[in-house]
Amino acid sequence: FVTSAGSGKGADLGGLAGADAICQRLAQAAGAGSKTWRAYLSTQATGGTAAVNARDRIGAGPWRNAKGAVIATSVADLHGGAAGLTKQTALNEKGEPVNGRGDTPNQHDMLTGSQADGTAFGPGEDRT
Repeated sequence: FVTSAGSGKGADLGGLAGADAICQRLAQAAGAGSKTWRAYLSTQATGGTAAVNARDRIGAGPWRNAKGAVIATSVADLHGGAAGLTKQTALNEKGEPVNGRGDTPNQHDMLTGSQADGTAFGPGEDRT
């Protein structure tokens, strides 16, 4: 799900553990807290610490949105043409659509630190 609320501190999510805790808390409040929820985030390698790839943090699938629609059945599907991730299916934890680019107001942009294949950007890589 796309989170309906952030940390209250802008992009400071408290690292991967803090971001995961936000997801878990929001899922719990929406009645889906019995599952483990992880933020779809990657981190770059820094100071001898290995990069973390979002695709390696989220399990093997399948993934469904809050209304039960299948988004993808495998990691390969999620990062390829078979993904059913659209504006209509990328719902928040309550099953509501999220205003994004092109909507007024734009309430959410997804910034994951990940390339299209779910891996972290390398140092100095172009993110445009």
